[in-house]
Amino acid sequence: MQNQSLDKAQHFSLLSRGQQALWFIYQKDPESIAYNIFITTRLVGELNLETWQKAWQKIVRRHSILRTTYRTLDGKPVAVVSSDCNVKIEVTDASRWKSDELKAKIMAAVERPFNLETGPVMRLELFARQPQDFVQLITMHHIAGDGWSFDLLLKELPVLYMASVENLPEAKIANLLADSPWQYADYVSWQSEMLLSGRGEQLFRYWQKQLTDCLPILNLPTDKPRPRDLSSRNEFHIVEIDQRLREKLLQLAANLGVSLYRIMLAAFFVLLHRLSSQEDILLGSAMAARWSVENFKSIVGYLNNEVVLRAIFADNPTFVEFLARIHHTVTEAQAHQDYPFDLLVKRLNPHRDASRHPLIQVDFTWRKHRWYERELGELRELGELRELRELGKLREKVQHQGMAALCQTRSNESESI
Repeated sequence: MQNQSLDKAQHFSLLSRGQQALWFIYQKDPESIAYNIFITTRLVGELNLETWQKAWQKIVRRHSILRTTYRTLDGKPVAVVSSDCNVKIEVTDASRWKSDELKAKIMAAVERPFNLETGPVMRLELFARQPQDFVQLITMHHIAGDGWSFDLLLKELPVLYMASVENLPEAKIANLLADSPWQYADYVSWQSEMLLSGRGEQLFRYWQKQLTDCLPILNLPTDKPRPRDLSSRNEFHIVEIDQRLREKLLQLAANLGVSLYRIMLAAFFVLLHRLSSQEDILLGSAMAARWSVENFKSIVGYLNNEVVLRAIFADNPTFVEFLARIHHTVTEAQAHQDYPFDLLVKRLNPHRDASRHPLIQVDFTWRKHRWYERELGELRELGELRELRELGKLREKVQHQGMAALCQTRSNESESI
């Protein structure tokens, strides 16, 4: 891609380390959908589409990352922030679709590539199942946000919607959603300064110590030879975990005083150990990276960061002993999660193999799936400031009884596990 000139009136800034990595990947394959992320929201009740759109425009105005595009200037990637806060909401009649067809249409919408140079970096769609029953789909490129960002958007949206319905003045809206003094560009500046400081070097030294020995390459058994290059295609396999097993896992976590995430992470390590017969295993796990500065918690943007977790089986530990080690490993990683993964790879400079990712070949992601459901009819009856404040606590319907493992693999005609 050629460098593009910028109009002097346009505001532009540097990219975070994570964004730089995504921009590099995008340049290699602009049609890739590997970094499209999404969430669905069910809306029940009478919906004023014009007001809903205005609420989204206010959100885009609040969070500049949502009106940012990306270009190359003088050989370096830059983020270009637009003043245009207009949003388009595509409404589709889904009244005749069965559940499976609706899911297929949603996934088809999710899997459309983004143009990071022209934007937008976020798409909004409504699927009308009935006159007062909608499914909202929010899709964005990972360069603009993460799972935490979705939660922030879905907390702000109902407040701004009802503020528009009730025609509240800006002063009262400000009381409901106090503006964060930080935008994503401020996080980028913080990260740059941190990496040049003693703290940045301290973080690197920690990871260097964890990964100083000969780094293992995970070799899982396959029925065909590994291809020379990584495939860009993905396959998904979902395994439901029944209620009885889930209850036992929760009880085990409670008895041992650890989180369910750590229980499942340890079990996954054990599975990889049994499949590969290797005694030294590395895997990646994404962390929020929002705890160093309080204002990070209110920023929409791509902050989460991959950390490398290492497990040793050489002394044949019991599961409880191994779990204690994993608990310590995760706790330590959380305390050092701000060091960018791509910079870690660059500085460690591990052996490169075009058929594998550097450092880690397997990733373990723990995610609480939220199905947000909003009763719009209830919203229209609320007008008091106190009640509007409560709307900021967007109620969730979480399927506590459900738990599943989603296995995502790189697919290739010549290899399968």
